[in-house]
Amino acid sequence: MNDTIYFGSGFFRDSHTLFAPFAVPKAPHRLFMKVIRATKVLVVIVFLAAAPRAQHANDTLLFTIDLTEDTTSLFSCRWGSPIRCSLSGPVIMQDNTLLFYSRDGYVLFDHRGKILESHSLMRKNRRLRRRDRRLFRLAYPLDRSTLVYYRAPEQDGGEKDIYHKHLFSRTFKNFNGSVYQSNETIGSSQLFNLYNNAITDEMAVKTTLQPHLVGYTSLSNGKRWWSIDKFYSFSSPLILEESGEYRSFFPGFQGTGDPEVKERLIEPLGVFWMNGQWYYYGTYSPRSTARAEYFQKLYLCDQSGNLLYSNTILKQEVVDDVLGENEEEKMLYTVKRASRHVFLPAVDENGDIYYGIIDYRKQRIEVIKRLFYKFVPVPTGPALEDEVYFQQGYVCDLSSTQCGAQGGSRAFLPRLQYLDSSGTLSTMQENDLRRQGYLAKILRRKDDELARTLSRIHRSLPQRVQEIQDSLSNLSTAWCPYSLRLTHRRKGDLATFHYGLGDIIVSARVLCVTNTFEVLVRVDLVDWAEVVVFSTDGAFLNRFRFNGENHEVRNDIIAVSPDRLIVEKDYEVGEGAYRYYTWKLSTVPARAYTTRR
Repeated sequence: MNDTIYFGSGFFRDSHTLFAPFAVPKAPHRLFMKVIRATKVLVVIVFLAAAPRAQHANDTLLFTIDLTEDTTSLFSCRWGSPIRCSLSGPVIMQDNTLLFYSRDGYVLFDHRGKILESHSLMRKNRRLRRRDRRLFRLAYPLDRSTLVYYRAPEQDGGEKDIYHKHLFSRTFKNFNGSVYQSNETIGSSQLFNLYNNAITDEMAVKTTLQPHLVGYTSLSNGKRWWSIDKFYSFSSPLILEESGEYRSFFPGFQGTGDPEVKERLIEPLGVFWMNGQWYYYGTYSPRSTARAEYFQKLYLCDQSGNLLYSNTILKQEVVDDVLGENEEEKMLYTVKRASRHVFLPAVDENGDIYYGIIDYRKQRIEVIKRLFYKFVPVPTGPALEDEVYFQQGYVCDLSSTQCGAQGGSRAFLPRLQYLDSSGTLSTMQENDLRRQGYLAKILRRKDDELARTLSRIHRSLPQRVQEIQDSLSNLSTAWCPYSLRLTHRRKGDLATFHYGLGDIIVSARVLCVTNTFEVLVRVDLVDWAEVVVFSTDGAFLNRFRFNGENHEVRNDIIAVSPDRLIVEKDYEVGEGAYRYYTWKLSTVPARAYTTRR
């Protein structure tokens, strides 16, 4: 395979050694007699010492799907046809299964490429076509277990028939009636759900269940994301509520800083939960036939709108395809079109990315996974005890940080005291808090645009959501949010890391500058505490939340060695008790290591 493998913001080529497939016996599927080739992959190791700089591990080929020229098969490969005419995906369904679907049906796979279930409309529609009757079509997945089908009206102006079908069920349930606003657009648009996005074509016309409702975990109850803007984009503010109760606020993506990217064209993609907050993905997908290759960019931000990472993924490869030949004039007629096309990626609950590449010439789909690096706590014995003892001498006090003017850049030193072994309590000055020239400060800056956004009245929002918006607009952090500022004695200001509504920073200090060129900053907020990892030039690398108690009763200690051993002395066990953890980078979900808290 002569492919480009992408991770982080860089990439490398390897035409021989990266993928090492092994043969598996062929086993015909009872419906389609298709062979799904599961493939194990020899993955190039990314050393953990450098892992924070590459937020994702290199790509892994999970399996391939063989396609065919047979237009009567669900696996038909139709080069040049719209995406909805052939299988596209994956879409993440229940139990983390992977769905590929078209207007003619779907196939559900596990991560090894085994077909778990499939459903085709081909035979049914052949019978209907002979009788000159309207056809059945698959519209889209409605949630992680339900799919929507429809039949066009028999006569112009009539109503289409709408059906629901659950995975692993043969039963169609009639679903006529205006249950949600997208009923009338089924067949001409795709339902967007930020929590479980099933759209595989970025060119698709999008619709929602209700006005302003851009994400939901359940059709009835569950969490719901409401856009304050009528025309939703990745920069639109969102209110997350659950059963009428406020859960979180997203001010909108704050931008890439890349002048070549048209930020208004960045589309929302998906969301996942980690570190006690929600994280948002958006995608920028330029494409045409002017160049041989196009690449899409994925942007990950936290619920405060900070840009954390960007990912580069192939979008399409363009070739000259022969349409015909004039033998008399000795001429070939060609057209430029995509020989390989990448569907919109999907994001799972761990932040891992899945995407499919359809290769029209080889007639196959490659299913690829990109793992997400995260810090996880691993139980351990006492370690770095001298450094732990030193760190527990710090005492923080709630800073009465004043709000600066719009665009102002004044940052304040946190109010910290230190109790040494002799019982002497001293106030920390700037030089006391510097580590190899690095210093953490607190910044408050007036944000008139956010204040205006929250104070706008939208009659089309549900009353309970409007009431939440009204209450948010009265918070002081709505018009003057907190930020973390990382500075260096010689280099000046390196990074500004924003915090969200209701987030009040109590203190922040640099714990250590490691031998692997990372700056670890402990940030204490009123209701929780985290460690933010920057590079020595101020680029965000990673973060983890280690405490969820109020700052007045918070006792947890974080210590870091120059070789980047991160140790926590955790006092949340109970009064007078504690335990030790080391925080390690991993692509495995944290729950696989411990059931902590």
